[in-house]
Amino acid sequence: MDFPLDILSKFHLSSGKIHSLIVKYLVPFVAVVLIYASLSPTTHTFIASYNDLLQTSMQYLYSPNLFFSWNNFWITGFPEYASPLIDRFYPLSYPFYLVTHDIFVMNFVILLHLFIAYLAFYKLGSISIRNPDLLMIFSLFYVFSGTMIMRIVGGAIFYVFAFAWLPLVYYFFFKIVSSERKNIWDYVFFIISFLLVYLTGVDYIFAFAAALIFIMTFLLLVTKKIDLKKLFVMIATSIIFLLLAAIRLIPSLELSDKIVRIDTIYPLVGGGPIESSISSFMFGTVLDTVYGNYESIALIGAIVVLLAIIALIWGKDWIIFPCFGAVIFSLLYADGGQTLLSFIHLFPVFDGFRCPGRIFGAAMPIVLLLAGYGSEIFIDKIRADKNFIVTESEKNKIKWGVITLCVLKVFELPFQQIPSVESIVSVLLIGIILGLFYFNKATLQNLKILISAALVLEIVLVVKNYPTFKTPFIISGFIILILITLVLFIWKSDITSNPSTRYFTAILLVSLLLIIIVNSSNLSLSDPGFDKSPALPVIEKMMSYNTSNSQIWVYESGWPVKHMDFTYWDIINGIHPMRAYYAYFLKDSISDESYDIGGVQYYPYDFYVDNAILDDGNHHLDNVTFSVNGIDVYRPDHVLPNVFVLRDNQFVPLKIEKFSSDEVIVTGDFKAGDIAVLKNSYYPGWKINTVDAQSDNNFIGGALTSSTQQIDFRFDPTDLKVGIICTCIGILLLGIVILKRKEIEVYLNEPEERSLPNKRNLKKKK
Repeated sequence: MDFPLDILSKFHLSSGKIHSLIVKYLVPFVAVVLIYASLSPTTHTFIASYNDLLQTSMQYLYSPNLFFSWNNFWITGFPEYASPLIDRFYPLSYPFYLVTHDIFVMNFVILLHLFIAYLAFYKLGSISIRNPDLLMIFSLFYVFSGTMIMRIVGGAIFYVFAFAWLPLVYYFFFKIVSSERKNIWDYVFFIISFLLVYLTGVDYIFAFAAALIFIMTFLLLVTKKIDLKKLFVMIATSIIFLLLAAIRLIPSLELSDKIVRIDTIYPLVGGGPIESSISSFMFGTVLDTVYGNYESIALIGAIVVLLAIIALIWGKDWIIFPCFGAVIFSLLYADGGQTLLSFIHLFPVFDGFRCPGRIFGAAMPIVLLLAGYGSEIFIDKIRADKNFIVTESEKNKIKWGVITLCVLKVFELPFQQIPSVESIVSVLLIGIILGLFYFNKATLQNLKILISAALVLEIVLVVKNYPTFKTPFIISGFIILILITLVLFIWKSDITSNPSTRYFTAILLVSLLLIIIVNSSNLSLSDPGFDKSPALPVIEKMMSYNTSNSQIWVYESGWPVKHMDFTYWDIINGIHPMRAYYAYFLKDSISDESYDIGGVQYYPYDFYVDNAILDDGNHHLDNVTFSVNGIDVYRPDHVLPNVFVLRDNQFVPLKIEKFSSDEVIVTGDFKAGDIAVLKNSYYPGWKINTVDAQSDNNFIGGALTSSTQQIDFRFDPTDLKVGIICTCIGILLLGIVILKRKEIEVYLNEPEERSLPNKRNLKKKK
């Protein structure tokens, strides 16, 4: 029976849409769900190490609202809007805490960002990859790369948030620099995607990405791939971005000289030579032993790195020149202090960073973009029966690329150590493939042998470094592989159209399977032990004591990183922990020392909990009020009130009318000259009856200028208001740009020299 052609065309179109939906959405959804199912988290476990995860989220899990500025639940107070590592303004994390009041919602948020990462890289890959099936494969490489999964393993989930959006930043950057016609929407979405990266709170990734974009822009400008008008628009775009980011940026700059880090940062410590960096990508070796392994592992496999090299040789200049520059800078930065060029770590902003291998996270989308591009070039040449013959232009690329790497290596030689087996193998593989291309020996047969050998070495060395494979992830990996294979063959993908491309695709998929299983097998669940915490009976006993304070303060002697369950339950019960595991503290934080008022020693805490006994088994208190399950607690006889007024070094009676994060109101009979004090760490922005407060023994205090019946402590920081105003200006400018985009595009797309009346027309007029 004959069917009309229009029906067949509709069926074909429908089939194409189904393929697109499966590749774009179903595959990543299944992959993410399988990871979740393989872990099987419960309502009290995290898909991550809980320490870093909790220290970046717990302080505002039970925040009163979305807009409060000061956190009186957190380590003697903190300017919440300016906290380092804050994701307070990031729309896909903090609101989940606020709505659910469940810290374990983070498991869902992590999975959501893995899905976003797939979609974002799929978009980035479309810059140079036409085949949707290749986009699917390399998007999965990104989701399961070492930089992505290892960050989850370490609990540094803010990095995962940043990595999820980073490919979009690069996508719109390349759209801007590659398009002959200027499209305002590209600039708008570049701003929005970069703003999302910044608002995740990971200054590392934002700074690294900005540095890589600056380098790529500079190289495109030098090679005349972008004109001055486009450069001007990019500068204007940067200004609008800075205005939009001001709500976090300005307070962060204000806070920077008022905080100290829990540990000293040595920007030159860590890192490793070029061969170690390449080995980290190829075989998952640790770049250095100074920091945790999750800081520098970038495992994506040897096959992927070799494909990236193919792109650097045959790719289009407007892609490969900037990408090569970004990769070279990443290798240089990852050296740490093991190069004569290590002074780059001492530049402003970068001198506050540690763990040089973290730059691999910013470079990963670029490396995988090159790899996907190289894969398509490789398959196109096979399908067209073209030999991998290099012209003089391509030989020059190889030559200058090798020279650049050798120059960097020369600067490393004074610090050279015996390289690992993985480093030697990685250099050999790169040397062989470059040699085959340069000397025109890269026949299809030779490349098949090399790629097959590279896969075998990848399997052997990766398994050597990661010998523990978890059965659930093996099963999940094979299910993902089967799903991809079905997609390829049901829709007759070009990458399986002949035996040679089918063989190469199989090699690529086996490498992907290895990466999925190995990196995912590093994932595990962590249980902070909230439901069985020894803090519960201690807090119950403390709460049984009557206190006139609006908020109980507790000082805990144990090492905070080991007792995050105490911090959690303190906050849940409205108790203010004076110590907590966090990377940064105010320099003026309140200590546990006593204060002499009227000849009596008053302590800032209501209870001193000696949970250090859980660390070393020793009792540390001379005076013990009560003990709970072996944990000693001291309750001093005299405790500083949350707010008090002194006259002649004596307390003035008062009544607390309001006690909140940003405002405390008390009433009483107060005289001019009385000293009003709020028991919280001093920070600029606090006002007492509209007058700027001062630091009084690290407390928020000040002398009353007139007699009054009411004292109002209000946190009203100038830096936040300036930031809000600048952000509003940025929103206004962005809105104007969107509304006037057509007029702006007409102007920007006009030729450099507007047409002028020629001489003949002038003569006619005469």
